[in-house]
Amino acid sequence: MCFICYSKCIHLHLQYILQFSTMNKKLSECSHTCFMCQNITQDWWQMIDLKRFLIKVKKGQKFIEEGNEMSGVYFIQDGFVKVHKHWGEREMIVRFGKKGDIVGHRGISTANSLSPISATAMIDSVLCFVELDFF
Repeated sequence: MCFICYSKCIHLHLQYILQFSTMNKKLSECSHTCFMCQNITQDWWQMIDLKRFLIKVKKGQKFIEEGNEMSGVYFIQDGFVKVHKHWGEREMIVRFGKKGDIVGHRGISTANSLSPISATAMIDSVLCFVELDFF
């Protein structure tokens, strides 16, 4: 890896760390309004709170890339996202997701666990990310 590529990699990593270290108290609290929390008993909430990460994404930011390996699923805590995929030379909108919806769950059932879709924030959004090993 050349120095320029290495510098870009370090810069991206530092941005990622900064994104999580600047979360305020409100962002670290789960509202338990997502699809998963609404369909389990409250005694599971504490275990989920230990395994989840809240992520802020800006309008236009892609947080799932079609063809990349899946590492977990996202629950929309606040915001609005577009789920889309390539269809030839075009982009096909699969659906839109709103507060409480799940995104990225379809890719976990495939043999190679590659994401069949991309997902992009349509407005500034807060996502609850749960790694696959939790399931």
